Amino acid sequence: MPNGMVVAQVNPWETDALYREIFVERCYERSGLSVRTDCAIIDVGANIGLASLYFHTRAPRVPIVAVEPAPLPLAALAVNVDRHGANCKIVAAAAGRCHGRGTLCFYGAHSDFSTLYPDPVRDGRVAAAALRAEGRLSSADLATIEGGATAEAIDVEVLGLADVFALCPVGPIGLVKIDAERAEDEILAGVPPGAWSRVQQIALEVHGDAATAKSMASRIGALGFGTVVRPEPFAGFHMIYAQRST
Repeated sequence: MPNGMVVAQVNPWETDALYREIFVERCYERSGLSVRTDCAIIDVGANIGLASLYFHTRAPRVPIVAVEPAPLPLAALAVNVDRHGANCKIVAAAAGRCHGRGTLCFYGAHSDFSTLYPDPVRDGRVAAAALRAEGRLSSADLATIEGGATAEAIDVEVLGLADVFALCPVGPIGLVKIDAERAEDEILAGVPPGAWSRVQQIALEVHGDAATAKSMASRIGALGFGTVVRPEPFAGFHMIYAQRST
């Protein structure tokens, strides 16, 4: 990568895009959020682990719990956190409402769009827009993706977020990053309100319109967080940044 780190990857255009968002634009340290050096971090939807590596560079001794269900990104994640010495526990699962099984739709050409809740036409359209911006694929390849993303169905374990909290060391959780491709509503619904008391900050990707993001931010605010909603460049995508206020 441009900072000299060597990483295993699934698709080079994804690595480039994630590097820019995470390391250059610092998307997980916006709107007042910071990487604390004194408490654990949770990375839900870790993919190949670039967010986990970023957190490691900012707070080298902090324990990280990285949650990723898809086998190919999971293998790269394991290589990357080991290669760079991150204090990272890997959880081979998807996040959802509660413990169980689910079917992950894995998009090989754009793995970071893989989801438990697929919408192949929409996913293909959004992925093609992202890949077109990267300039990595031919027009024919982009047209194929945009016409409807093709996915491999993979049976995966699903964990509730409260189960993931239990994997962290006792004490505060400095940041919970959630990038779960339309599973965010299920994830939030499955956490008992009292379980959030350990969490200091949240960075949550939300799929849906501005009203959906505003409603979800209101739910998070009711749990004792101040929230900021930030629209992202691609349609139907928002980030919620939350900091504990009470």
